[in-house]
Amino acid sequence: MATVRRGEGAAFLEAHKHQLTTELERIAVAMLTYLISTPSGVSYTQLEATTNQLPESLQKETMTIAQQLRQEGRQEGEQHGQLRTLHETVLEALELRFTHVPDGLREAVQAIDSPKKLHALHRAAILCESLDAFAENL
Repeated sequence: MATVRRGEGAAFLEAHKHQLTTELERIAVAMLTYLISTPSGVSYTQLEATTNQLPESLQKETMTIAQQLRQEGRQEGEQHGQLRTLHETVLEALELRFTHVPDGLREAVQAIDSPKKLHALHRAAILCESLDAFAENL
């Protein structure tokens, strides 16, 4: 951008209004994406308070983006929780059937990220005659 001399600020802002608005929107989206994706997260109340400090023209769009990111984060958390539960279910079935599950087999099960595959492995853990037979299903 050009250098602004004293007394020319209003004219500069008017001439570059669209560019500045676009840049502010980009910054707001980047900021919200960062805040929502941090491990500690950010409370919706804090996010709303921060958004209310933005110009009115950006508030609605920013809240829409924030709500979308929040929903995506919630869905990711649910998927992660579902996979974790399925891993535990498969491993528990193996432990009940065979008492000891080797670390390598445990790690192989935990590396699987397909709910469909984990459901099949759960059935295999219940029905297989041995750990070797179960491992063939991996």
